[in-house]
Amino acid sequence: MRPQRWRLNATSHVPRFSLLVPLLGFLAGGVWGIVTTEIDQVLSSTPSLNDPDFQAFRDPSRAVIASVGPPMLTFIGVVFSLTLVAVQMAAENLTPRVVRLFMQSRVTKTALALFLGTFFYTLVVRYLSLRVEDQRGRKDVFVPFLSGFFTMVLVTCCVLAFIAYVQHTLRLMRLTEVIDLLMRETLRSVRLVQGLSRSQEPFREEDRTAEHEVLHAALPGVLIGFHRKALVKGLSRKTGFG
Repeated sequence: MRPQRWRLNATSHVPRFSLLVPLLGFLAGGVWGIVTTEIDQVLSSTPSLNDPDFQAFRDPSRAVIASVGPPMLTFIGVVFSLTLVAVQMAAENLTPRVVRLFMQSRVTKTALALFLGTFFYTLVVRYLSLRVEDQRGRKDVFVPFLSGFFTMVLVTCCVLAFIAYVQHTLRLMRLTEVIDLLMRETLRSVRLVQGLSRSQEPFREEDRTAEHEVLHAALPGVLIGFHRKALVKGLSRKTGFG
């Protein structure tokens, strides 16, 4: 019983933390930028790697890092602004639940996390590289080889994520795809309720008492929602079931 209750509680609270994955991606980009810069500093100080062939990667790596950061932020703003307009039009023409499907989509969260992480990664690497170069001076060359390599890897991943993101967004514009996604969500909810009902004893109508009823004194109107956590907590106190 307790695992099922935890699953219900987690499922109902996941939409509130829809920005958690992008935030983690943003922070991970900064942390990885610090790590790669430290490794590049160690590699640049290694005598065996301090040769003209290794130093030749200095200018290309710096050019790649400098050319990714600002355009990535512009890219994020333009893409998600146009996407939100398209999703709003689909919500007006199809169903308002398209907005919720878009916000809860793993593809949307992953793409946003990757875009933000790449931007913050290049920003941190650029800042730390300039600081290291100022501290080391002109005689001791700093080569951001690993940072430039991972910048190209992240840009490639961003391109692939953008393709998947566009394909997923276009799917939300189609009525058949929206119906299919809503049907899958409904089936998951039905299976979850069936799992809870199987783990409990069947409730008979003749066993109904006052403890199974919830009274709410308010003005007449239409019920559009309820606070699930407060309702369960009140019933638990009333019935003595923890």
